[in-house]
Amino acid sequence: MKTSIFKTTIPAILILFYCSITTAARWQEYTSENFRVYSDLKQKEVIKLINNFETFRKAALIYANLDPRKENIRARIFILNRKADYKKIGPENSLGFYRDSWDGPIMVVQGKSYFLSKNSILYHEYFHYLLRERSELYYPKWYDEGFAEVLSTADVDSDAVSIGGMPELRAYRLNAKLKHIPIKLEKFLIPTPPEKKKDQDEYWASFYAQAWLMTHYIQLGVYSGYPDYSPALRKYILAINNGEDPISSFPKHFGRSIEEFSKELVEYKNQKYINGFKFSVTPYTGGIKIRAFSDNEGYYHLANLAWESGNEEYALKTLKKTRKTKENAAANIALSAILENHKEGIDSKHLAKEHARKAQTLGINSAESYRDLAHYYYDVIETSRKNNTQEKDAYKQLISYATKAIELDPSLISAYSFLWQGHALMGDRIEALKVMVAAFKIYPENIRLNYELGAYIANGEEADAAIPLLEKVIKTTHNQELQKSAEDILKRIREQSN
Repeated sequence: MKTSIFKTTIPAILILFYCSITTAARWQEYTSENFRVYSDLKQKEVIKLINNFETFRKAALIYANLDPRKENIRARIFILNRKADYKKIGPENSLGFYRDSWDGPIMVVQGKSYFLSKNSILYHEYFHYLLRERSELYYPKWYDEGFAEVLSTADVDSDAVSIGGMPELRAYRLNAKLKHIPIKLEKFLIPTPPEKKKDQDEYWASFYAQAWLMTHYIQLGVYSGYPDYSPALRKYILAINNGEDPISSFPKHFGRSIEEFSKELVEYKNQKYINGFKFSVTPYTGGIKIRAFSDNEGYYHLANLAWESGNEEYALKTLKKTRKTKENAAANIALSAILENHKEGIDSKHLAKEHARKAQTLGINSAESYRDLAHYYYDVIETSRKNNTQEKDAYKQLISYATKAIELDPSLISAYSFLWQGHALMGDRIEALKVMVAAFKIYPENIRLNYELGAYIANGEEADAAIPLLEKVIKTTHNQELQKSAEDILKRIREQSN
């Protein structure tokens, strides 16, 4: 493998802008070895992005020394050609975002933008996924985020990848000469944001910039004549995993006091150039399968994204464009049943019921549609339980449709979730547990699945078996609510065993 060093200067300003939108193309599905991409962007541009993502993935695994095995579940990428569509789905003032789901990671970008060529946010988040999926170690937050920041600026060429450029989103905080690091290491090694909410955004912005700087120094500082801290880092991370205090153990393993290491960071940052690392990577040659969508399929995926992003109104508006006499109409009507049922009022409930019936009569041909009908009947059961009414037929429908979804696509973890919840609602704890274990065997890296299985086991006679599952959630999730819930369950298990 050929390697070389390159020098990177710190950019003075950050400019994000939108390019003009071209005429929308037909929706198409692209499947590569590790990704499934949905887009209405021009085919040539989508293929380029997929090749870059596959090459980035390969380079990230090499750089981080992680297992290069294929994914259990393909990550899904949505590239939206129309800015108006993205604005209804993405976070405000964003050009792309990442989200974990039952069925693997989801990445969404607005197609025609400067951002698409860099993918910095998506590279950052996807590397978190790779690291979590392939490493059993707990990484301190500063290194977890810093490592992802270092990889986020990967520059993919046809046969090489450059690592170590300054993230544009962090540059302005590190642009001027530093007299001291933004956050004292004592409040950085264990993140200690200010109590006042108005000061927290500033803290975290500085935290990410400093995380990049410190990780870059430890990983790449050796190429600028600084000590090779890689062996020290490995010992430090293992020590933390064995319960050592992150602050007091730092000088022990790095051979520098907190003050001495802080001065080295400032000196490193204030160089005229900061060296990066470039190495050869075999270009992706695995092939890309392309399948044209019907209009109805395009509406379905756009509506599903909008719904999962919290914009049910836009999702329903999109689904109303469905051509009910055309292919895939049943899938859209099944999703409409869920969304109408979420609305208040008896008329919406009746309309949702009619949609569910209509979807069944039109003929369903996809696992996602069966899953959506299972979801609808699950919601019906939940509503009936709250209102103390009976919906006996809904239980049978929930189990039936979730089972059919799994038969069509055994990797659709979201369908398993409705099947085990259906068995649990019927009081069949053993069958519910069997379904959860079956899903776990397919996708053991799924953090939400680790949590659900751990929480379920924690309420049984073998509660101790939940401990490793919940510990993994606590160590690896970015979802603070999920982390807190896992911590509470773990605390309860330990209290009961004492």
